[in-house]
Amino acid sequence: MDRSDIAGLNAPRPIAIHYGELDVPSPDNASASYNETAPRSMEELRSIYRAFDAEKVVKLIVTAKRHHEMDIPELLKFLKG
Repeated sequence: MDRSDIAGLNAPRPIAIHYGELDVPSPDNASASYNETAPRSMEELRSIYRAFDAEKVVKLIVTAKRHHEMDIPELLKFLKG
């Protein structure tokens, strides 16, 4: 199972996938980091949502100059719809 499989269980409800731009792989954080696998996982997730005709509710948020931390303003915007 990969990130997209797990996140796809949420379909067709809206989902935001959030990364910090500087959140790169480390010995303690590989799969949750923003790395070269993220674009492929996002396309796989969109494909799952496409099966529900809900691709438009998948949102990727990559916050500049942040590590493994929440971007509260961006997440609040997502939650408010």
